[in-house]
Amino acid sequence: MCYFLKKNPQNKTLKKHELPGFEKLVDYSVKFNSNGMIMVSPPDQGITEVEGKLIISNSVFNTLIVYDIAKDSLYQVNYENKLTKSGKTGQYVTEVDSEKDFYRAMSEIGQEINFRNPIWDSKNQRYYRFSYETLPKANIQDEEEKEKSNVYLTILDKDFKVLGETLVKELQSSPTIHFVKDGKIWMYENVDDELGFVRMGID
Repeated sequence: MCYFLKKNPQNKTLKKHELPGFEKLVDYSVKFNSNGMIMVSPPDQGITEVEGKLIISNSVFNTLIVYDIAKDSLYQVNYENKLTKSGKTGQYVTEVDSEKDFYRAMSEIGQEINFRNPIWDSKNQRYYRFSYETLPKANIQDEEEKEKSNVYLTILDKDFKVLGETLVKELQSSPTIHFVKDGKIWMYENVDDELGFVRMGID
């Protein structure tokens, strides 16, 4: 099982909260072990703090775990995506003995739906959450070839009810660093090694 731990520094205790479903993440982690050389590619996990709550998410399925700091309670949020699967369902190799197979396994896992952390729009009182399906590369070991994806955006209200979904045709890859400012999504963009941003407005 997987747990969220809360530490009390005053009495030096730890309180465990179970994270349902997170034990499945190991099925989508790839390990390359050869002659003492070890590389591991685990699924992404994240914690987002929004108005006194911690939102715990991962890249494998869209289920969210919400920890209410004031109440010291934890609950699970489930919602259904219409345009994509709501989580990975494939079975994959999780341990390989060659670098080529390592990158191939990572690519295959990435081609199934992946989820980013939700981000909060305080102005409009709603969450935005990107998801994406990576498109196969011509050469999976070619680091110069830019990864492309089908990118989707899900909009959720403050109670995590789905308000809408869309395929974002303007994006060819999923944003990794992004935030909300003045009701718009700002996405980091590297332009000739200079910091730039792409802004997305939501109607």
